[in-house]
Amino acid sequence: MRRITRLLIVFLLLLTGVASSQLFGKPHTQAQLILSQTKVAPGSELKAVFRLTMEEHWHTYWKYAGEVGLPTEAAWEL
Repeated sequence: MRRITRLLIVFLLLLTGVASSQLFGKPHTQAQLILSQTKVAPGSELKAVFRLTMEEHWHTYWKYAGEVGLPTEAAWEL
């Protein structure tokens, strides 16, 4: 009986993974980092642009999105 219970639990866990992958699918927004140079010397300036390309009818939210959205975030590690 324990073996059947374990198999059932594993089966249900596998189903939740499949369901969540179908739910999220492909992203509706593509992010691209564009740099002014490919090489940078210490102390020199580098300009960077963070471009978001969205599907039609999709948009991002500002810092205070209200109750319906999350703000766009980017984490930099230099």
